[in-house]
Amino acid sequence: MSSPSRFVPGSAAPPPDVPTLDLPDHLALIPFAPRHLLALRAAPEPAGERTTADRARAVPRSASPARASPEPSAPSTTLHWCGGAAAAGPMLALRGPALTLTAHGHVAACAGVALFWPGVGEGWCAPSAWALAHPLSFNRAARAVLEHLARTAGLHRLQAHVLAHDRRALRWIAWLGFEPEGECPGYGPYGENVIRFRRLFTCRQ
Repeated sequence: MSSPSRFVPGSAAPPPDVPTLDLPDHLALIPFAPRHLLALRAAPEPAGERTTADRARAVPRSASPARASPEPSAPSTTLHWCGGAAAAGPMLALRGPALTLTAHGHVAACAGVALFWPGVGEGWCAPSAWALAHPLSFNRAARAVLEHLARTAGLHRLQAHVLAHDRRALRWIAWLGFEPEGECPGYGPYGENVIRFRRLFTCRQ
């Protein structure tokens, strides 16, 4: 099997390598396109589609759990602020590999890696309301996509910045295998404090 080629930041994005992952029949991966970010809010939830496991793991908006569940709900914000979906889409499409997860034919989430230089990048993820309501299905797909993107980009380091007060996002990024490196005061777009996380990979050639 040939190794995936590395993506060079600033170059025209090559045709994405859409992996064949072990996903439920109602989920599918397609190449990322900037317009998918604008479609996230339009993805409906089919009646009766949530599984018992998803319902058990979904965190109500009014709830504040005392301890983390094995599979936390996905964060409602992106891992790295990018200036809004409309502004960020074209930039993200050129910065590194990215994929879109669909559920029942609707955009459920977008995720990718914005590369700084070969082997090092910033992870980003934009989930829909469907993803937030189906943590079991989404989280398992997210972890598989993360591993695929790391291989595609030839990463040895992937980092992400999470708002320090967003407990759900902090739980989620830790569940994905990231480790905290320290707080970055005033790093957020509105002066918020954020925490930088990193995940190291073995050599990806």
